[in-house]
Amino acid sequence: MAKILLEAYFPIWIPSTAEDYFINLHFDTIKSLLNSSENIVFEGDYFPTSNPKFQIFKKGKYPKSYREFRPKSKDKFRDHDLLYIYIDTNISEEFNENQNEFSLLMEFEKILRDLFLALNIAHPSGLTLGHGLVSINKKHTRDYPGVFSESLNFAVEYGLRHDWPPILQLELTDVWHWLNLLPNFKDGVGTNRFGRAIAAFSRILKRRHFDDSTMDIVWALMGLEALYGHGNLSLKDQLISKTQLVLGKRTSFKKHLGTMYDYRSRLLHGDIDIPIAHTFDTTPQYENFINELEHNSDISIATLISSLQMLVKNHLTVLSFSYKIDQPIPFRPNPSLNSGPTA
Repeated sequence: MAKILLEAYFPIWIPSTAEDYFINLHFDTIKSLLNSSENIVFEGDYFPTSNPKFQIFKKGKYPKSYREFRPKSKDKFRDHDLLYIYIDTNISEEFNENQNEFSLLMEFEKILRDLFLALNIAHPSGLTLGHGLVSINKKHTRDYPGVFSESLNFAVEYGLRHDWPPILQLELTDVWHWLNLLPNFKDGVGTNRFGRAIAAFSRILKRRHFDDSTMDIVWALMGLEALYGHGNLSLKDQLISKTQLVLGKRTSFKKHLGTMYDYRSRLLHGDIDIPIAHTFDTTPQYENFINELEHNSDISIATLISSLQMLVKNHLTVLSFSYKIDQPIPFRPNPSLNSGPTA
């Protein structure tokens, strides 16, 4: 048997907002992650099924291995604790001969991204991780991006402020198990309606705080149409009606979802004035464009997050809709059709 130690270190960013909801969410997310170790399984082609271990190192008490290889792009403007994720396991000699350490490390990195995805469905915007590093057997150490979950803050705020769509806090293990039931999820491909929606959401998650978010509304609506759309007719009406069946009826701001859908269509079809990329962001035209884009993006992202959460909560792996008549109209024959010829 050959010994394998896969490690990852990520600085934990403290929330940039002082709002109680996000402060509490931050610590609840860390607690949820630490408590999930025994119930989360990392399974891949290159290493045996293993339970990852999660540990927090307090600021200033970093392990030697992290201090030696600490990324140059340190987040100096924020103090942080350190999240340590590792797998300490054995692989057979036969397995070791056929797979090199680089393949093991690459798959470990992919599963870490799956974990961050699950974490942001369970606790959207709950835990932002800075640029970290990964290694195998204390070798091949290299920089590895974290996840900028705070990019979801405004979408979460939209749901909380308008009481729709509902934004929940789920058990991380429930989300992890649900994701791994999806066909080809472990292969990194969304191949059915749910898988495509997950893939679209993964495109919204940012790795760094400066990553571009201009296309978020496109990815979010792609995910929503994958979940709720049937055919290619009346997709807007399907989205408006079906989201209320899954997420509950909207009691206020009823036009927001339809307006957002129309905005996306106008944006993609060249019907909205767009600032040139290097335009100063202090001009009124730029600010108006960004404000409208971000508002509609927040609506679409919040609706996609809420939809995914409802699927997990209700243990759904298939989502289908049908029509029915709530109050059937009784059949009444027309007397004139039953009467015989008149004399």
